[in-house]
Formats: sequence, C-alpha cells, structure tokens
Amino acid sequence: MMDDSLEDEDIIPLHSDTCMLKDVDRNSKYRAALAAVVTPDSHVLDIGAGTGLLSMISTKLGAASVHTCEMYPPMAEIAQRTLEANDMSSIKLHTCSSNDLVLGNDLEHQPNVVVSEIVDSELLGEGMLPSIRHIVQEIADPSAIFVPYRAEVVVQLVECSELQKWHSLNGCDIGNITLSQAACLGQGQLHDVQVDRLPDLIPLSEPTISSDISLDRNILPDTVHHEASHLVPNRSGVASALVVWWRLHLCDDIIIDTAPGWVNPQAFFREHWMPCVYLLAHPTPVDVGQNIPLQTYHDDYCYWFTLDSDDLLTAQPACSCGVHNSLDRFGLRQLHDQQYTEHLRALQQRYANTTRSCLIRSVSVGMVLYALQASWQQVYFEPLAPALARVVTALLEPYPNLLAKLTIDTRDVPEDALILQDPILSQHPNVLDWLCSTQPDLIYPVQARLTVQLVSLPDLSQIAHPVKQACGFDMAAYDSSAFQQLPIVTTQSLWEYQHTLLSAATPLCTVPLPLESGSSMFETALKVSGNGQAHALVLHIELGDQRDDALWFGTPQCSTASYKGVIVMLPATMDVEAGGSLCVSLQLTIAAHGASITDLIVERADNN
Repeated sequence: MMDDSLEDEDIIPLHSDTCMLKDVDRNSKYRAALAAVVTPDSHVLDIGAGTGLLSMISTKLGAASVHTCEMYPPMAEIAQRTLEANDMSSIKLHTCSSNDLVLGNDLEHQPNVVVSEIVDSELLGEGMLPSIRHIVQEIADPSAIFVPYRAEVVVQLVECSELQKWHSLNGCDIGNITLSQAACLGQGQLHDVQVDRLPDLIPLSEPTISSDISLDRNILPDTVHHEASHLVPNRSGVASALVVWWRLHLCDDIIIDTAPGWVNPQAFFREHWMPCVYLLAHPTPVDVGQNIPLQTYHDDYCYWFTLDSDDLLTAQPACSCGVHNSLDRFGLRQLHDQQYTEHLRALQQRYANTTRSCLIRSVSVGMVLYALQASWQQVYFEPLAPALARVVTALLEPYPNLLAKLTIDTRDVPEDALILQDPILSQHPNVLDWLCSTQPDLIYPVQARLTVQLVSLPDLSQIAHPVKQACGFDMAAYDSSAFQQLPIVTTQSLWEYQHTLLSAATPLCTVPLPLESGSSMFETALKVSGNGQAHALVLHIELGDQRDDALWFGTPQCSTASYKGVIVMLPATMDVEAGGSLCVSLQLTIAAHGASITDLIVERADNN
C-alpha cells in the first residue's frame, strides 16, 4: 500500500489502479474463472466495481443480469462512463457499499454468482470478510458460487538485519546515548514492500500455509480467529521477520499468487499486490530442524503473528513501549542512519550556547537527545507525534542528569530560545510539503536545496502511461481521469524498484522556507552520465540552516534504505546516451493543501 498525499474524494488513486488494470495475470485468471461459472442463468453481483471490468467480462460471457457497486463516488463515475463507452448499459451500477444493498429494492434477483476483488497486499485490509458475510447472510442465493471462494496465507521465516532497524531502536548511538528498547510486539502491522529488493535477506524456512479462510457461504463469523502451525528452519540464523503473502483461489485450480521472486521465479512486478513483512518483537535465533510454534491470528481486517505457544492473543497487539506509536518504519530506520545522526551532532555543535536555551520541534527523538548532550542552558521539547514525550522520558531514564535538563512543557520557553525542527523526511507523506509547512521562527531548517537526477525505472514507469485497453475493453474514461493531472508524481522508497541512475544529482534551485503560495518555474541543464531509457527524474530535497556555509541534510545524504524521495515521471520515455545534455524545467506550486509539481518539460540540448 503506497504513501500518496494526493488522495481525496476528488482525485483518483492513480498508482494501484493503473497497475492493476495492466496486470495481465490477474485479468486473464479472473476472466478464466468467470468463464467457468457464468451461464445464461447467472445473476452476477460484482462487489467493488472499480472501472467495471469484472462486470463487463460477466456480461460478455452471457450472464442474465449483472449488478455492481462502488462506494467511492469518483471511481463510480469513471465506471459509469466506462460501461457506456463499451455499450454495457445493461449493467446496473450502485454508488454505495455492498453492505448497503437491499434485496428486492436494489436487486431484483438473488445473485447466484458473486465476484469480488476487494483485496489488498495484506489480503483483508479492504474489508473483504464483512462484505462477503453481508452478501451471504442477506443477499446471495444459498447455492451461489463465489469468485474467489478461498484464500490462503503463506509465511516464511527470514533473517534480515535491515528489517530489524524498522522495528527497534536497539543499537542506535545518539552521541553518548545508546538507545535501549524493551521487546515489543509493536502494532501487529504488516508492511507491504517489494521484498525481492531487500538487502541481505536470507530465507530460513520453507514457505508454510498458516491460514486458510473461506470466502463463500462458509464465511467465518466476526471475531478474532486463531490457527496454530509450526515452522521448521532449513538453515540456522537469527529470525527478524516473517515474509507473508497470499494465494487467492478463484475457481478450481485458478489461483493468483503474490509469492516473492525467490519462491516463484515467474513472479513479476506488482505495485498493487506485494508480499508483506511482519516484524518480530525481537531477533530470534533458530536452528536447522527446530520445531517453532507459529500462532496466526486475524480479525475482519488484519493478520498478526507470534512465535510462541503461550499467552494466546485475543486482539491485535498494541505497542507497549510507545516507540511504534510515535515513529513509523522510516523514522525508526533514519535513527540508524549515520549520516543523519552526524548531521544532528554538527547542528548542535554549531548552535549550542551555555547562555541560551533551545526549543526542539520533532516527530522523532534524535535531535532532542543530541541537544541534551550539547551545551544548551535548557532544552525545551515540543513533540509532534503521539506518545513521543513518554518515549523520550523512558529513553532518558538511565541518564538522570540529561533528563533534568529537559522541559517538555513549552509554555515558558524563553523569548531568545533558538528553535530547531528535526529533519525527519517521512514526517510528511508528501516530502514536498516540507517546503511550505515549517514555521518562520526557526533557525533550522530555513532553506531548501532541490536537485534532480535522471533515472531509469522500468517497472514503476508503468504508472505513467495510459491503460488504453484491459481484456479488450476501452479504458479511455479511466485514462482521462487518472492522467488529467500531469506529471505523475509519487513519493517512494527508490531502493524498492529496479533502477539505474543516468546522471549525477544536479542543482535545480535553493529556496527559503517556508515558501509562499504561488507557482515558480525552475530550470537546469542536466548532463547524462549513462546509456539507457530514462523514465523519471528523482527530486532530492535537502534542508539547511541560515548560514552561508549551511549544513545540509536530505535525501542525497540518506542511506539507501532510509531514502524516501519524490519521483517525477517523464511525459514519455527517453533514450539517452552518456555525454548528452537535457534541459529540465520544473514548475513547483504552493497552495493551501500543500506543495506539488504542476509541470515538467525535459528537452534535449543536443543531437544525442
């Protein structure tokens, strides 16, 4: 599931829908499954219309009637236009949740075929179980066929030092403070990620089915469900996570499988359905042949897991240490980033003064912990994330002299206190919002430096191009809505995607913070350093202080794993050669809702 700050009731969520409509495996398997069950006597209900693709397939296969529902009004409008463009006016579209459908009012026949695709990377996050349960209990024919009718969750034990840094502060050195965090189950959260791109990941067991659920008239009741199984390592190591994926049984032997590439060598890139990782409470040593009890739990919306046989859980885990309520995985990972912590140290060395106090505003703990070790008279802290004050206090318990220097109540901050804000890049889902969300009273950050870098992104580039057709149906209505706002911009972790850098990071502009409302066009000449197909520009953002010899920190200084930057898709793929030059013009717009890139022009400056 992607971070996209542009989603609201007026804007279509571009990336997953575009990728899904281009998913040939998904489309062909749903079409084959429907072909196996739809007859001239079929009354089909399609739950979650999207563009109406599954409804149109059912109609083309000769169903007697087809009803579909879409609760997201902008998508429902697109679906209606798509149905009309494909001469599918016989399909009845309801702009509502399937839970609001009433037999005899909205539907004249009991559906005897129910098709749905309300699944996400985590399987249950879109409410598939309550939706199917309502249809079974209130709407469907008792002998109705469901597509899909079953799902399996598959898990695999893995070792990965990188994943440990997503979950725990242990091992982080913030100056002379070594952070220590008690073992904690966290929030029982699955993280969807392109796991094949994770560095140093080592599978420690064979894939194991840990859950098998019915998606038909045998649907489970609304409660917490528990399934016990065992994992048997086939190599020794230190387990840090479970890799989790699903297998969706559509009909007979027609199965959609989201397994990672090392399990399924034929797996291909998907942005809409990815394997997930479930971070363990603490690194767990395992040996070959060891019998490890695995407890799998789920409610109507999520799965969670434990590696033990005691103290069975009755609800999704809640963070007990406070850290996971305050920091997302990007914030946790950044505290392990030496470039970041060195930048914080340098800032404190530059500004700390024994005769003055400072105020730290932050969604994290790094800057305030460095400030407490510097020569400030007093350190005031304004936490910008839930439970962060409690986390900082707990981390400082072994350091009572530093704790005494900290004041979390900011009502009595001295007028001459210097104010700094922690440069946590994941603070805003749209990283660009750093440009307009800081306060004018800061000494850091007070300016931003933007650079651009040309990149080849063969997989992710599919989000930048219209769908045109899916299963032979015209998707122009979707394209006209999804691509009305160009260029396509997404905030992503670049390491997750196959990519090749085709230029050095090239200065675009330096601007004061916060930027005022309005639009500005910035230009630069970019020297190509590699051969290949260019799909996008990566926009790097660095935050700096007020001096001429500013201290800068941002995406160019981040380690690869903690990188989260702005990717601006080119209007069209460009073939480039090393030594060539490109002229880049980029328009940045600041409005009430935040910052956005509203125009991009990339032209060749020579004949290469």
